Amino acid sequence: MQRVALGEGVCRFEATKVRRGVVGAWDLFLLAVGVAVLAIYGKTSYVVVAGIATVAALRVWSVLTAVVQESVTVMAGVGIQLASKTFMGSTSTKFVEFGLIEDLVINESIQMYSVVPYLAIMLKQTAPSPKPATKNDPQAPYAPDLIVLFQHIMPRLHVLTDTLNQARQTLFFHSPERLNKDKSALQHATS
Repeated sequence: MQRVALGEGVCRFEATKVRRGVVGAWDLFLLAVGVAVLAIYGKTSYVVVAGIATVAALRVWSVLTAVVQESVTVMAGVGIQLASKTFMGSTSTKFVEFGLIEDLVINESIQMYSVVPYLAIMLKQTAPSPKPATKNDPQAPYAPDLIVLFQHIMPRLHVLTDTLNQARQTLFFHSPERLNKDKSALQHATS
């Protein structure tokens, strides 16, 4: 994770996925299975060749559309911009206004046999949810909405903790609302 200061009250956090090569162990496994199937059948079957070609095309597509870089730009009093870049170079961005942000949090998800921490933006509740929690939708009526940061490149917990502290400081402590609250609290305390 790299932090880039872009000026007073603006900083960017960038994470890049490290690829050790385009061909991985999974690709070699699929190639071995394809060769084994061709060797077992002896003669080339159109169905087998079509199946192998389809799996190979899907694998190439997944490599080319994989997210390789994500960045979060924090602007004090303005909001947070999320950006991601794929292997092919296409980018997508999303902006979250400062007025919608309640807090930045580190949350945990359970995936198979491991607990994975992630950084998220907790959005303010504008109104209670009109529908009650149900068996199929266990989300509580006042549960906060979350936007996950670095969802394709999952940094480790110590990196997330440093990023959280720096992003909070930039977003909230440099914001005009925070400065006005601090000034009014200081004036009230001195009078």
